Amino acid sequence: MAVEFFKLRKRMMTWIVAVILVGLVILLYSLLWNISGHDRTFGEHRQFTSQDLRRALFLQSAVPFSLSVVSSFGVILAVVLAAGAAGSEYSWGTVRLMATASSGRIRLIAARLIVVFALVTAGTLLAVAVGVAYSSVITFTSGGADFHFVTASFLRDQLASLARTLFVVSPYVAIAFAMAVVGRSTMTGVGSALGLAIMEPLVSALMREAGGFWQDIPRFFINSNLQVILLENKLPDVVPRFGPSPEELAARHENSPDMAALVLAVYVIIFIGLAFYVYRRRDITAS
Repeated sequence: MAVEFFKLRKRMMTWIVAVILVGLVILLYSLLWNISGHDRTFGEHRQFTSQDLRRALFLQSAVPFSLSVVSSFGVILAVVLAAGAAGSEYSWGTVRLMATASSGRIRLIAARLIVVFALVTAGTLLAVAVGVAYSSVITFTSGGADFHFVTASFLRDQLASLARTLFVVSPYVAIAFAMAVVGRSTMTGVGSALGLAIMEPLVSALMREAGGFWQDIPRFFINSNLQVILLENKLPDVVPRFGPSPEELAARHENSPDMAALVLAVYVIIFIGLAFYVYRRRDITAS
């Protein structure tokens, strides 16, 4: 694990991914802060004012909003990190050296996977820290410096939101990692995971329009269950959600949160199992 962490920590790609994630959080906060400075109303079903938007950017909502950025845009960066960690050894030609120098292939790939998930967690916490810092500036400059909301229940909700976000990102990380191992290429892992993430909502919409037995199939897709779980994260209505609204999800009759979590867990287990099986059985001398 120390070797895998050293390799990923020293790669420029890891730091570029982190900078992009931080930049996204800062950009979205800056845009919403600027929008909240204009005297206007927002919303279709409910009307919100600019002051409502400004208050939604206060510290109370900093964690769930930052996590919504991670679950929507950060997943792309997590996929790039995971696929790069699993597939770059093949393009560099060092896969034989790593496999033969380690004490076992399973231990090697397990250590690599653990480090990837640890770095994804660290990146998520970094995004949250940046969001909290930016939100603190907005809160103090707008006269909202009141910390009565910080209770034990509030802190538990924030930790639960963090756990949900990391959980819903994990299937795409597992897919990118597994397909990079199977395809012996970083691009295979990135293309598979991102292609699935992009195509899933489009295919799901067509299946729901088709009706009949087709409309129940998207209930077992990753994106559909991901949205169900993310809906549990408490986010002010005035802040834009990067996904379907609660009303849209209710109309689709999606899975319950527990069932959605089970479906995503099955995806993670299948793809991690695939990566371990292929890596253990592969003829490294032919790689």
